[in-house]
Amino acid sequence: MGRSEFAQYCERLRERGQFELVPLSTLILDRVCEKVLARGAIVAALRGRSLPCTAEDHGMAVLDSIQSPIMGYRPKGSEKVAVVAGIFTYHRLLQQQATSKPIAAVQIFLLDKAPKPDLRELLLLHELSRSLLRECFTHSTATIADYLHAWFDCRAESSLFGSDKWQQLFPQLRTKADLCGWLEISSKTFIPTRQGDK
Repeated sequence: MGRSEFAQYCERLRERGQFELVPLSTLILDRVCEKVLARGAIVAALRGRSLPCTAEDHGMAVLDSIQSPIMGYRPKGSEKVAVVAGIFTYHRLLQQQATSKPIAAVQIFLLDKAPKPDLRELLLLHELSRSLLRECFTHSTATIADYLHAWFDCRAESSLFGSDKWQQLFPQLRTKADLCGWLEISSKTFIPTRQGDK
């Protein structure tokens, strides 16, 4: 299999945009990303209760936006910026807006133009999968299975590893055994609990 369109897109990402300071009020969630997030509520899965945001957290919100930047594009004819990556940072900054010391503007990686919808979906799937699989915000194999099957829009267990989107992001993980071995989790419990929901 040759290099995927997604890999080629990412290799030239620095040429496709630049960092720019934009008003936080102009940020909106990309419609493709909204659909992916609707398939599995990521924020609800984060461990523990979220810490309340206060005016004193302003500096930490700025730090979050620098350590994990947002990526977006301006839809044609709009002053808004559609967010395609940096979802956790975006969520954190929205929380800060409810305080007496909100964030006025944020440095984001602003793409010159909107990527094709399938590329926008892959950008978000990469971020979500990386957080789930590499940063391990949950150790429940059933929860991991639920999120992966929801985000990749799989109806059958075997379709996750056979999906084109999965193979573009994780070509080395071709089977459930490969994934479970890499994560050092039991393949016996890597079964989505929500299979019948669709």
